Amino acid sequence: MWRVVKTAIPLIAFAGMIHGCAVSESIPERTVVVNMEAHDMMGDGYVSEAFTVEKVLPLKTRNISSIDKLAIADDRLYVLDGRLHRLWAFSLDGDSLMCIDKRGHAGDEYIRITDFAVDRNGRVVIYDANSARVLRYDATGKFISSNKIGYADAFMLRANGNIVLLDNRAGKAALTEYGQDGVKLRCAAGHVVETPLSLSYLGGMAEQGDSILFTVPFDYTIYAMSGRTIKPKYMLEFPNHTVPDGLWREDKKTVIGKLGRMNEVLYIENMCLLGHHLLMSTNHNAPIVYDTDSRTVKVIGNLSLPYSVLYSSKLTFTSDGLLLANISPSNMTNGLYPVLPDYLKDMPYLASIKNLGQYEDCYWVVVAKVNVDDL
Repeated sequence: MWRVVKTAIPLIAFAGMIHGCAVSESIPERTVVVNMEAHDMMGDGYVSEAFTVEKVLPLKTRNISSIDKLAIADDRLYVLDGRLHRLWAFSLDGDSLMCIDKRGHAGDEYIRITDFAVDRNGRVVIYDANSARVLRYDATGKFISSNKIGYADAFMLRANGNIVLLDNRAGKAALTEYGQDGVKLRCAAGHVVETPLSLSYLGGMAEQGDSILFTVPFDYTIYAMSGRTIKPKYMLEFPNHTVPDGLWREDKKTVIGKLGRMNEVLYIENMCLLGHHLLMSTNHNAPIVYDTDSRTVKVIGNLSLPYSVLYSSKLTFTSDGLLLANISPSNMTNGLYPVLPDYLKDMPYLASIKNLGQYEDCYWVVVAKVNVDDL
């Protein structure tokens, strides 16, 4: 099982992964050292305590080519197909409710869907980095409005409806917050680890009161934008996780291929704050829970069956305390379905898989509740 070893009280030099790093403030004095051991990774059932699976549902359409992001709001499951730039909405039974498919250059169209979110009023907010615009649609997919804002690598919709953009270039990160009318409200910049432009979009963002937390690739620091300043707030260190020197000098295809074969934690993503627990995933889908009160961290081993299949894709944590993941058709038929007889008695939510034959060509989605009290 992956586990955490200790918390280092003395200042630990910034995880020297690549190129080095300068920050706008000194590194926090407490650096949590995370040890993700390679042996005994089957775990001991801890995942079943951390997450309670509520649904495993089929997306009842064969028209989805990829799942790049999941969200849940107003008893609807939203699915971004980044390959075809379509945004779907499904019922929690997997029935298709609507699909936004409006690529183009008109005022109510987008060039591509870079990211999306759903606001408190049930409106879909799409960010299109290519046109540097944010577009809003109602729950039926009808266009409402659009605003010109700016280009960015990452997008976040705050609980108050404001939009935050993160731009990460040449070791300098800039955060900008916009009002719902597209007016710029505040911005801040700070130095972070330098990464190739082609990989600068990786990382995560979250709210913590009025502060915006964010990470960037190959940097284990969690930074905070407070007011108009950026400074390091939480620091993790993953021993022996490094990127080979000279990797960035190779072409993009080679870099991505080599990174995909590495076992190292290269970036932290998809952050969400639940009370004083900061939930994060990594490029290897390992859930990390950081206690902001005690400054300690837990890494949840997720490789014991059937969790190895249920949580094998990119993990998404929501502000409502849910964990979302998707299962590809091949993983359903070759990974989860063979273990069904051994787990159905103790895991009744898997009963939905009795319809596998009808939906074997469809993606499936796992909806689990985060058991915060057990973290």
